[in-house]
Amino acid sequence: MRVVDKSVIALCATLLVSLTAWPVYATNISFMPGDAFFHAEIDLKDLVETFAQAGRFELSYVPPKTAVGNLGGYIGMQYLEVDNVSRPSEEKLADALQRAGIVSYGLDRRQPISVMVYNRDFDLSRNRIFMKYNENWRGPVGLSPIQDQFRMSIQYEPFLKTYEAVVHDWGRSEVVPGLAVEVDEAVAGELRDKPKKIAGKISTDKTTILLIDSPNTKAIFDKPSSAKMVILRGQEVSPGKSLR
Repeated sequence: MRVVDKSVIALCATLLVSLTAWPVYATNISFMPGDAFFHAEIDLKDLVETFAQAGRFELSYVPPKTAVGNLGGYIGMQYLEVDNVSRPSEEKLADALQRAGIVSYGLDRRQPISVMVYNRDFDLSRNRIFMKYNENWRGPVGLSPIQDQFRMSIQYEPFLKTYEAVVHDWGRSEVVPGLAVEVDEAVAGELRDKPKKIAGKISTDKTTILLIDSPNTKAIFDKPSSAKMVILRGQEVSPGKSLR
């Protein structure tokens, strides 16, 4: 039987401990405190009923289609509970969807629509949609020393990775506030090896919600008026034709 030198065993043990102690690189990134919006998707068939109903509904975060995902760690807030205190009527919402060109063959289709939840005062004339504008994307300020080591284990995961979009995002990140969700920031910033349900809360009277059909993020960034979109601000609902 071959005898293995004790120094080799010790070296292997040290490497193993180092690898398990090193924070897992977070590639499954959900909403982070400071992000300007929460992104979800909902079927057209369920959309009107969801946004016109009384009570509360829940949205599940959908990351950028270019996100790495799968093999890394998990971080962020996966769910958003929306208190639907002010809402449009089904008739108004259905009419706006039709005028925006999102609905042409009825509301009974399984067609995913992008849902973007912003602060009520988000300036659609100066800012671009799909930009996170998150200056503190590495994690919320005030983490414990243990949590702070995970800052370097998070990558910024934008919805659009062109040079122009990145420069614009960075340039306005100091002036665009993050979505004002009620969430335990210490928990939301905690890195984990497997997904865990973390939910934030917000009320519709504090939000601007965009409903966007099959978004091409680059085309919308270059020409915002090209978006087929409906804007919800409480009971007010309108096609997004006012974008420049």
